[in-house]
Amino acid sequence: MKSTLLGCLVAAAALSARPRRKTSIGTKRKPTTKTPLAAPETFVAATICQAQEPNENFSPLVVPERCRGAAVTRPWFRQVGLDDLFPGAGLGAAFDESSDFRAALRRVAREDCCDENSPVRFDMTCSAQGSWRRPAPATDRVLRETLGASAPTGDEFYAGIGGSALDGVSPRTGHFIDIVGGPGSRRLARYAWHQDRGGDADAVTVMLGFPAASGQRGCGVFSHVAPLSHLVVNDADEGNHSRPREFSDERGERRFLDVDAVPEASIVRPAYGRGRELIVYSDARVIHSAPDAIHRESLCRFM
Repeated sequence: MKSTLLGCLVAAAALSARPRRKTSIGTKRKPTTKTPLAAPETFVAATICQAQEPNENFSPLVVPERCRGAAVTRPWFRQVGLDDLFPGAGLGAAFDESSDFRAALRRVAREDCCDENSPVRFDMTCSAQGSWRRPAPATDRVLRETLGASAPTGDEFYAGIGGSALDGVSPRTGHFIDIVGGPGSRRLARYAWHQDRGGDADAVTVMLGFPAASGQRGCGVFSHVAPLSHLVVNDADEGNHSRPREFSDERGERRFLDVDAVPEASIVRPAYGRGRELIVYSDARVIHSAPDAIHRESLCRFM
């Protein structure tokens, strides 16, 4: 009995020796307040592109003497309308007003032009490539269903686009690609200036723009171009004019064009619209890049 009592006294003494926690009775603890996180600014490519100017009164980019070739005296680029290529067919109006027609045209272009063994041939969210110099029965069918007797045949459609000339020269390789996506559709992107066929002085490219919406006008559909004052001469291209030439690599190191940046005055943002559905440009007399902001479904490129 004595030992039990002694143990209780020792335990009580130990408890009394522990520091007491302060308590507050009858008052409420103030709630902790935090500054709410600011919502990220919404990126709306359509709004950005609508505010952009084409810069049709551009200043050509001066090519440094180190890599300067002949002075450019021929046209850099021009824009063309579908009605210019196919007068009286009603193609320009149908293309401008019908999203169903544009979607069908993209799909049959892949059916006729793209490689049959491509796993993304009919995945319209991915780019797909092939050749525009092939029979085009699927395109022929869609054109006639939409335009009736005035429609060009599928073969005439691709021959007309691929045969579009700049200063008498048109695309030669037959390469076709339906280009989809890009960082400029989600955020303002850095330019990736380049030429597709290096030192080929006669390389010409045609692009058919597929807008994001019917009746669309303005920038964001076509690639942006920077016209050059002179051709670029690069010893590394000797004997190989088919490979691409990049303005800079992924680390930003200079390559074939020794300039720090392309000035704003030299950047042309071609405006898309009715009667301006295509752009034809010289791959040697300009450098080009995907837009900094993209507002389109896709871009079909003919080389």
